[in-house]
Amino acid sequence: MGSVLKKCLLRNTNFTNANLEAIDFNGIGFWNQEKSIIENINFNEAILRKANLRGYNPQNPKQYIDFSTSNFKDADLTGSLYDSHTRFPKMLNPQEKGAYLVTAGASIENADLSFTNLFRANLSGANLSGANLTATIIHSANLNGANLSGARIIYEKGRWDKDLYVNAHLNNTNLQKATIIGIKNGNMYLNGVDLTEAKLIDCDFSSNEMNGAKLPNLRLDGFNFSNSQLKGSDFSNASLRGCNFLSAD
Repeated sequence: MGSVLKKCLLRNTNFTNANLEAIDFNGIGFWNQEKSIIENINFNEAILRKANLRGYNPQNPKQYIDFSTSNFKDADLTGSLYDSHTRFPKMLNPQEKGAYLVTAGASIENADLSFTNLFRANLSGANLSGANLTATIIHSANLNGANLSGARIIYEKGRWDKDLYVNAHLNNTNLQKATIIGIKNGNMYLNGVDLTEAKLIDCDFSSNEMNGAKLPNLRLDGFNFSNSQLKGSDFSNASLRGCNFLSAD
């Protein structure tokens, strides 16, 4: 579970009945920087729940992962992730098998994305209201303008540990009534984020961009906002006892 197959070559590989939950195929290795080295994989009755099957790489937009010659008969794809750079067999509809299409403007409200890998994913403008992002990797992900109202973003120690949230972009994101616990060391982009009625626990917002953020009426006692950009942010009626604003703007 949770294995990473970076820079692997897979040909005629048999994963029948294998437990591949949360396995990560992204970055598996690519032929001529365009086509992945994947041929004739047998996933018959394999468990691929929450697997990362996304192929997009912003450093090489022509890159994709090609599973078109693979067998997914009776495979469990519940909660797995794919994008427009993932190729499946023609007769397979991944969404009918419970997979999530990760793309700008996607509508996947109430999705269970816990313990999945959204590294560098583009979900700008997506509807993720009520989604569960417990221990989800959003390192360098684009969530600008997304609807995350009522979502849960909760830190749990994993293989990326403190890098879960580094460089994440949530500019103008709706996080109203969201539950956010343990977010630290992110260097995140939160300009214009709306945290109205959000539940924030044990978070560290130091060195973040939060210009124009909405944080009214929140209990933020003891939070660290040092070195952050907070121009025009709304802290009206918020409790700020013991907060650290050292070198913040």
